[in-house]
Amino acid sequence: MHLIEVLLRLRETGMLLANISSFTRLVASDPDGVPELLALLREHRERIVAKRRQLKNALALIDRKVEDYASRAT
Repeated sequence: MHLIEVLLRLRETGMLLANISSFTRLVASDPDGVPELLALLREHRERIVAKRRQLKNALALIDRKVEDYASRAT
């Protein structure tokens, strides 16, 4: 069950199916696949961090526009 949850979270966070397939293959080759697993997860984590930064910036802009338009509506 744990592996399925991990795979679902990887997909939910935008990991490509090809990379999920590689992840699954590497998990099955334990412990030989650990260095590659680590690299794959670190790369994916960096993509998520970058996306989170983009979303945070976009949300800040949207919040400013909401405040601006809300102040004009009253």
